Amino acid sequence: MVMPTTFYALAVDIDGVVHAHYTLAAKDPEAAKEEARRHLAAHEFIEVWTDDRRRLARLVRVQG
Repeated sequence: MVMPTTFYALAVDIDGVVHAHYTLAAKDPEAAKEEARRHLAAHEFIEVWTDDRRRLARLVRVQG
């Protein structure tokens, strides 16, 4: 039986230091990335991770 994956959004700085951590309600990787994009208003970089420590994306806030 495959357990459902939990997705996390980590607000990081340019050096990868975590400043905030969010548990996402998404059920699949694409939905997790979309949900994580909402946090870009408050943070310059967001990394999306799974509970088995796989990084799915590093999102960057676009200025302008």
